[in-house]
Amino acid sequence: MTHNSQHPVEPIPLIQNLSSSSLVSGIFFFLVMILCFGNTIYEVSTDKLNLFPGEISKERFLSGKTTADIATALKKTGFSEKSAQLQRLSSWTLFRDLGPEVREGTQGWLFLSDEFVIHENAVASVISKTDEVKRVEKLLADKGTTLFVLLIPDKSRVQSEQLGNLKRSESLISRVNFFEQNLLKSKVNVLNVTDIFLEKVKVKPLFLKADTHWSESGAQLAATAIGQTLLDGKCQPMPKMEVISNTELRNRSGDLVKLAGLDWLSADKQPALDYTEFSTFVYKPISSTSSNVVDDLFGDKDLPNIALIGTSYSNNSHFSDFLGKALKTKVGNFAKDGGDFAGSMSSYLRSSSFKETPPSCLIWEIPERVIQNSKNRVE
Repeated sequence: MTHNSQHPVEPIPLIQNLSSSSLVSGIFFFLVMILCFGNTIYEVSTDKLNLFPGEISKERFLSGKTTADIATALKKTGFSEKSAQLQRLSSWTLFRDLGPEVREGTQGWLFLSDEFVIHENAVASVISKTDEVKRVEKLLADKGTTLFVLLIPDKSRVQSEQLGNLKRSESLISRVNFFEQNLLKSKVNVLNVTDIFLEKVKVKPLFLKADTHWSESGAQLAATAIGQTLLDGKCQPMPKMEVISNTELRNRSGDLVKLAGLDWLSADKQPALDYTEFSTFVYKPISSTSSNVVDDLFGDKDLPNIALIGTSYSNNSHFSDFLGKALKTKVGNFAKDGGDFAGSMSSYLRSSSFKETPPSCLIWEIPERVIQNSKNRVE
């Protein structure tokens, strides 16, 4: 594009480059800082706060201990926490801004930003993870343990009707299936529940509105599917248990509200709230003539011979309990919140539980959003 030389482009003042929302938010935050500062001055002047609990000396000042004393004292006033809370409240109230980690869809549905990230070297990461799964599978086989991988699709993939103006990149369409195909080529036992979820979500939501994780409906659907895969794979769950569940509906505030920094608000002021299932489970032993098999494996008939590792998905919505119900046994759950791809497996392989009583079958739950990241090594 060319410009008429008679009408040169005028430089735009800096203030005009700022969006009105950023400007208002900045002013609001500045006022909050003034209020917090004023509160600190008041507490110091009334001897409610001592900014210098340690001795004041040149040596302490030069070593940074004096500033550390001040920072510690300010934390006691809630200065940092209060200012952060008010900043988040202003951003949410004025502009429906949920911060960098959370995105809002339609009808109050929230999604984790990580699910939309395009990773560099995505294909190489999938291949590397495939090789790592194969390596771990062999290590487990040497201990007499059969590995089953469970792939969980993104919430934003399954609940796509709730995305509103949010868009998933076309490059993410084949992500979970590509990993599945690589695992199958490597002769790894794998179950990808994506198609099952996409079919059943037409009937009811399978993920929580305000949370990263699946609802109990989603957890039970995945548990039933992987449970049948294990039984078809000739896993013999021990000890036999009758698993009885009872479900009621309750309100639940999700982890995405916490990530947005708004979980301190009252329920009616939070971005979203789930009214969802909460189940309780009772396990009752079933006598079995084959209990001597368990005694041979573990030396204790009460120890489960099926174990579960993975991420916070396995620790949410009673997934391990639903899995136990599907298999009619108690499942040993060694999943790790924040486990990503390798964290839970790394911890489990080093544990005394695995070294002393390796299970007959091990389920490795892997969420889609970690498939293409660069964390590929099981230590």
